[in-house]
Amino acid sequence: MTSTTINAISLKKALRHPNWQLLILMMTVQAFFVGICMYSFTLWIGPWMEAFNASRRDALLSISLTTYSMGIMSFLVGRWIDHTPSRIIVILGLVCLASGLCLIALAPSMWVIWFIHATVLPAGGAMCGPLVAMTVVTRNFHERRGLAVALVTLGTSLGGVVFPFIVVALLEVVGWRSAFLLLGVASAVLLVPAAWIALATDFIPEQSKKKTTDGDARTSHILARRVFWALVCVYLTAWFVFTSVQHNIQPYAADLGISTASAAGLVSVLAIAMIGGKVLVGLLLDRHDPRFLFLGTAVFMFTGITALSISIGYLSAVASLVFLGLAAGALLPLQGTLYGGTFGTHMMGKAMGMAAPFQSFAALGPVFAGWTRDVTGEYSQFFQLCGAFFLLIALLVMLLPAQSRSTQRK
Repeated sequence: MTSTTINAISLKKALRHPNWQLLILMMTVQAFFVGICMYSFTLWIGPWMEAFNASRRDALLSISLTTYSMGIMSFLVGRWIDHTPSRIIVILGLVCLASGLCLIALAPSMWVIWFIHATVLPAGGAMCGPLVAMTVVTRNFHERRGLAVALVTLGTSLGGVVFPFIVVALLEVVGWRSAFLLLGVASAVLLVPAAWIALATDFIPEQSKKKTTDGDARTSHILARRVFWALVCVYLTAWFVFTSVQHNIQPYAADLGISTASAAGLVSVLAIAMIGGKVLVGLLLDRHDPRFLFLGTAVFMFTGITALSISIGYLSAVASLVFLGLAAGALLPLQGTLYGGTFGTHMMGKAMGMAAPFQSFAALGPVFAGWTRDVTGEYSQFFQLCGAFFLLIALLVMLLPAQSRSTQRK
């Protein structure tokens, strides 16, 4: 047999393995949630401002409510996922996602949209978003765990590549209300049956099944650790900076005279670059200390957001978003690896869930960015300040313990 045939057979066998089916399912679930609710959010701003006579700040408040509420709910889900089959959690999350999208289609005012973004959608995101996906993959993969974590986070970027164009097409053909309804129905019909099948083999470590009185299992012990607060500060700043840009791409593009359709292209450029960042860091994570990889990521983030602040047209914005996307893509797999290596795979979900309420204050980023633009007439000064602050606070990762390959497999 030729090498091509052998590789095709090996790939076919790999895809039949339950762990890989689980990974692909979680990639797809994240693509739907993050692609529709996060990456495409910037495209809903214009229709809502027109339909409800809302300000830019009012529209952006919706995503801030989702982010903050999702952080609070992730605290509970993080404790739950360590000892509960993921099939139950993910299916409940998908039901919330589908219900939330359908309810937005019927919303009579911005107040109702705020309510849905503060309750139903964040519940869906907490139960089928990155926290659950990274926890499930981490505890089911032992070899090449860093690569597996990076691959499952690709779902968020794939959603960013695909769904902005779907949303733009739906907006042009059926309008925003019907678009939400169609996306909600598709989420339920396509994903719930797949989740029931693919997540049946999820493995829960024995340490997680036992109610232990060990100090590492106590909330107070985690809160007392300096490394926990270092991770909280670093990722609070990282998500504050990134979401400030992500959810203001369409208004930013409008300031440069770029159309809504081209703004969707910018969102996809960001998502494609994030895929590259995730793959690259995934290949490096199993061989290098993630602390130093994070410092390199911080330099790329600073470069991208600073360049974006002085961009004058479409091409310069594209180049800036490539740098920003490469850095942002590395953030999720690095987060899973840093938490898993620091607290162990059996405590990873709990530690990340405990950090989520604090990190959810990053939700203020898009609102501050929009408010700054309304007051000053530009985004540049806010973006430059964010980039510099993130580069400075990224040094806190050096407070974390060094992680060898054996440490990352625990």
